[in-house]
Amino acid sequence: MQCHSALVISVHVPVRSISVDVSTPSFAARGIGLSLSLDGTAELRVAELSVAGRHWRRLRVHCAHFEMSTVQLVCQRAQLDTARDLPFDFSYAFASRHLELDLSARHGERWRLAGDFGATGWQVQARLQHAQVKRLAGLLPDGLPLPTQGGLDGTLAVRGNGAVVQRAQGRLQADGLAFSDASGLHAADKLAATVQFDAIRHGRRWDWRGSFDWAGGEVFWQVVEVTGVCTAGSVALSLLRGLRVAVLDTKRPIEGFTLHKVKVVHGSLKTGARVHCAVDREKRLATMRNHPATHLLHAALRDLLGSHVKPVIGLFDIAYFRIDIDRA
Repeated sequence: MQCHSALVISVHVPVRSISVDVSTPSFAARGIGLSLSLDGTAELRVAELSVAGRHWRRLRVHCAHFEMSTVQLVCQRAQLDTARDLPFDFSYAFASRHLELDLSARHGERWRLAGDFGATGWQVQARLQHAQVKRLAGLLPDGLPLPTQGGLDGTLAVRGNGAVVQRAQGRLQADGLAFSDASGLHAADKLAATVQFDAIRHGRRWDWRGSFDWAGGEVFWQVVEVTGVCTAGSVALSLLRGLRVAVLDTKRPIEGFTLHKVKVVHGSLKTGARVHCAVDREKRLATMRNHPATHLLHAALRDLLGSHVKPVIGLFDIAYFRIDIDRA
């Protein structure tokens, strides 16, 4: 019994304890406590972790295998006390400030991340396999819709300076995606799509380029100011001061060509004039509010008339909508 007791003490009681802080303009870990055991395991405690403006407190990580030298820190088969279903390996090189993180879970879920946190900026690249999108909820900037379910496959690359994201690029395939914001004006359910994008920040404005291949599901998105083809109900403002044109209707007589029916509200419209499209916010919101009403009516009709009923939305307007019913 005495020998067994001594063995337990030598394995589980730390023989060395270290406490340090790590700080860069974009990455900081304060109050790092490291306890090492003779069996090669380690307990890593972080009082506060800050990455690109996001903060986490009182983190505790158990490393089944731990190595540390003057060059790097390596933790294998690690578990975070608040996410034990997501074991991971990570390493951090002190001189280059390079971080590698490999997380895996059930059903083939895997997140592989590589990050560099330099003095002038940072960048993170990620490769996702069957990644559960709800895990991103705590990482997204405030104000964005929060994901609740669904999976992602593909790649992401994010660059920034300090707490500010400067550029985001990605090619992702979503399956069964659901998200919503607090207002309900940006939401999706059972979304299946392939998204490719490149977003660059210019001051307080973002320039977006990308493609969206929608395979299934539903999206409800508040329309924001856009450039390009104007839609009915929007207003076209000429680059020449004083011109204001209301867009009454749009048609596409041939592929790649959009025809606008407009009414000049103020000024004069000249051939070849370049215009900038802006949404009439109040009219657009009034029209959008009728969208969820159609889904509620659809459900009520199926309960009342049977599951064979197939409503077809005929018209959205500011004050009303029309829904046609196919009972065939």
